[in-house]
Amino acid sequence: MILKYAFCVFLLALTFGKNEKSSLVAAESAKINTGETIPRTDGQNTTTPISTTTISSTTVAPTTTTISSTTVAPTTTTIKINTTTTVSTTTSIPITTSAPTTTSPSPDIKSDIWIVSNGDVNCILAKMDIQFTITYNTSNDKPKDVTFKVLSNANSNGSCGQDMNKLILPLMPDGTIDFIFHNTVNNSYSMDYIEINIPVNNSIFINNTWSSNTTLIFTYSKQIFERNINDSYTCEAPNDVKLNCSMTDLNVLKLSNMQVQAFGTTKNKNFGVAIDCITRETPDIVPIAVGLALALLVIVVLIGFLISRRRSQARGYLSM
Repeated sequence: MILKYAFCVFLLALTFGKNEKSSLVAAESAKINTGETIPRTDGQNTTTPISTTTISSTTVAPTTTTISSTTVAPTTTTIKINTTTTVSTTTSIPITTSAPTTTSPSPDIKSDIWIVSNGDVNCILAKMDIQFTITYNTSNDKPKDVTFKVLSNANSNGSCGQDMNKLILPLMPDGTIDFIFHNTVNNSYSMDYIEINIPVNNSIFINNTWSSNTTLIFTYSKQIFERNINDSYTCEAPNDVKLNCSMTDLNVLKLSNMQVQAFGTTKNKNFGVAIDCITRETPDIVPIAVGLALALLVIVVLIGFLISRRRSQARGYLSM
């Protein structure tokens, strides 16, 4: 226990001594710094100059790094697109539809009239429906029909003569038909001859027995009608005309809705006075009927007269 206390006192003394020494050192340092004369123990005072250390404070200018901020303008790429906008401007124009002026033509006028001219004079005017049927025997010995027609808008051809007029029309699918008119002595004209020419074509006459490069010729040489000059012939009723040909047996030409005039002397396209085929036949029938009735009446009267006379004679004989 005593040792413990003694050790503590020792430590306290030691600590106190260290503090005194430190105080002395600090005091000497203060004197040196202030330039005081430090007394020596040998009796000589030594003045120790104060070493002044000048610290030059150099202010280093801060290095300023200037960063030039360049704002790069964004590159704008302008793409020019040529856009052509077509604006369709529709102007509505009111259309006034006027009722067409209908000119009622005379029955003698038709737009698709076949004409044969001599200079500026139309000698033939014609319109009609034409159909021609041929019956022939095939290689199998079987009859076959082929029909030809003339189109209403077909081109006409022909000739104008003083004594004869000719109308030529094309047949479909092939061939031609000729109508011949003659001028008679009594100031009239007549259609009295028809001729049809058709070349043999295997695509038309299938399985035919004719030789190649053959042309079929059909004729009719009888009078069909007769009219006065400047008059026209009309006949709506079908008229079947049988034509002759050495290579075929049955050949029928059908004419209908006819109106024909030949030996014309005018420049216009108007038909002359239309004399119908039925009208022309009527005056012929009436006189014949009247004549027959009169003849029959005369015969009856004669027979009655003879009978009465015989009876009278018989009575006379009896009275005697």
